[in-house]
Amino acid sequence: MIEKVIIVIPVYKSMPDYLEKISIRHNIDILNRHPIVFVVPKNMDVSWYCGEFPDCSIVRFPEKFFAGFIGYNQLLLSDSFYQVFEDYEKVLICQADVFVFSDELERFCQMPYDYFGAPIGIFHDGTYKLYGGNGGFSLRNIRACRYILANHTDECMEWKANEDEFFSYCGEKYGHEFQVAPVSIACGFAFDRFPRLIYEINNKCRPFAVHGWYVRDISFMKFLIESFVNEKIVWPHILNNEQIIAEFHSFINKQSKIAFYGAGDWGKSFLRYFDLNEFNVDCFLVSDEQICDQTLYNGKKIFHLSEMSNVIQKYGIIITTGRMYRNEIRENLMQIGVRNIYEISEELCNVVGEVILRAAKENKMHE
Repeated sequence: MIEKVIIVIPVYKSMPDYLEKISIRHNIDILNRHPIVFVVPKNMDVSWYCGEFPDCSIVRFPEKFFAGFIGYNQLLLSDSFYQVFEDYEKVLICQADVFVFSDELERFCQMPYDYFGAPIGIFHDGTYKLYGGNGGFSLRNIRACRYILANHTDECMEWKANEDEFFSYCGEKYGHEFQVAPVSIACGFAFDRFPRLIYEINNKCRPFAVHGWYVRDISFMKFLIESFVNEKIVWPHILNNEQIIAEFHSFINKQSKIAFYGAGDWGKSFLRYFDLNEFNVDCFLVSDEQICDQTLYNGKKIFHLSEMSNVIQKYGIIITTGRMYRNEIRENLMQIGVRNIYEISEELCNVVGEVILRAAKENKMHE
């Protein structure tokens, strides 16, 4: 007999940090009527987890899957991961930076969707909107995930973005095979990016859980969470939204010329933000290895890095790629003498994204 659902908590540190401990203890206390397993690297010391949570199981995978974003994406896009849990119908991924408000797992398991996650976005199919589902807190139909991975292997192998974006993409392209919960449902399932906006969309109701609760929009997360925790939380010192924008604008205003490094979804989104704020960007840059199917976007030229080698030091460069590649790009730029570099953060992306989505919503209302 196939059991209904298992909860997986992926961890890669033998001792979680202070805020991760709060998350893990709280979430297990809320969800402890369901089977719970820690997914860990093969050789990691699990003494703390076994001591704190003796009723939870341990499942080990090779170390390579825990060595950064790329390895973790490979794990969640491998059939071997889902095969381990084939005795269950569904798996709830609950990372260590998730905060669960109440046990709504059974309610969502009864819904006819193969994948749930907090709405992600923002640039999609040429428009600015919420779509898909973040994988940090996500409910997945195991059989459906294995089917997609087996029947669309080439696309999976060539996928360069995060694993949750692959499943979100499959929900749109292969909706008859794999159903991703629509935004109206996803907003009640979880918040991740743009929590203030999604809270409004969700009729000012808390969701099942929030992901990344101590890494973005801290003041709003305090409002959502503090009444649900018995102990007083020592929150990290993170700039508020106004400070984040002020710091970003300060960099922009000091540059005579600006180029975006990255012409993907975030590059295009930041161009939209520049347009809304009447800032100017001169062009886009991409690595020499990247194959571009266009040389122009919204009137801005897209250059390979080597094409700009003689003049690039005159530019302020804003790195507008996914987070997996930002540090590497910064290092490469510094090696060729570029000093005016701004690496976008997840906090900045959250603020910029919300500004763009609200503007898109306003435009739609006035059409």
